Amino acid sequence: MSALSDFFRHGRMTHLDADDHYAVYFNQTRGDARYLQLSGGNLTDQLSMTKDGQAAVTLASYSDTVSSSNTQRRFKGTQASPSAVTTGIGLGNFIFQGALTSSTVGNAGAITVNSADNFDSSQCPGRMVFQTTASGSTTLTTRMMIRENGNVQIASPASDTGEKLQVNGDAYIQGVVNIKTGNTFQVNGVDVIGARKTGWGTPTGTLSRAAFDQSTVTLPQLAQRVAALVTDLLSHGLIGA
Repeated sequence: MSALSDFFRHGRMTHLDADDHYAVYFNQTRGDARYLQLSGGNLTDQLSMTKDGQAAVTLASYSDTVSSSNTQRRFKGTQASPSAVTTGIGLGNFIFQGALTSSTVGNAGAITVNSADNFDSSQCPGRMVFQTTASGSTTLTTRMMIRENGNVQIASPASDTGEKLQVNGDAYIQGVVNIKTGNTFQVNGVDVIGARKTGWGTPTGTLSRAAFDQSTVTLPQLAQRVAALVTDLLSHGLIGA
C-alpha cells in the first residue's frame, strides 16, 4: 500500500467500499484503484499529508442541489458507548501553524467552535472563538468570540453585557456610524446624544467664540457667542432646521 503522502500526491479518494472497511482512491500515475486500510470503520491513525511544494485539499461538487461539505463532529465517551456533548468543550477547530525549528511548530492562529451548554434533542448552542499569537509570544490569545446568541465580543471581554457588539479597547472607524431613529448614544449607560432637535434657524451677523467675563459681558457680546454656539451645533448636526 502506498504511503499517505503518495496517496495525496498521485491520486484522489473516490468512495468507501461496500462494507465501509476501505477508503478507495484512484491512482492517476498507475491508472488503477488502491485501498486505504480502515479499522472498525475508521482510519487507524490521523490522516495527514506532507509534500514538497503546495499541499492542498480540494472538495468539488457537481450538483444542482448540494455543495461541498466539511463536517467536524464531537461525541463524548467512546465509539462503543458514545454520549451527548456537555457545556464548554471543543467541537472542532482549524489551527494554523508554522515551523519554529526543523522539527517543531508553533500555533499562529486558530478558529474553534465550543459548546455553550449541554446538548440534547432541543438544543445544541455553540460559540466560535478566533485566536492569534502576538509578536514575541508563542501562546494563542482569544481576539474575538461570536456567542451562541449572535453577540460579538472583541478583545476577549470578561462577560456578555447583552449588546450585539462589545469591544474591550479603543476603536477606529473610517466611515459613517448610523444610529437608527429612536436610539441614543450612551456613555456608561447614560444617554448623551439622542435624536436631532429641529426648528432652529441659522444666526446672521457677527459670530464670536472668544472668552468672556460673565460679570461684565454686554448683551451684544453674549449674542455673538450664542450665535457662534448655535452655528456650531447646526454644523455638527445635533440641532437642525
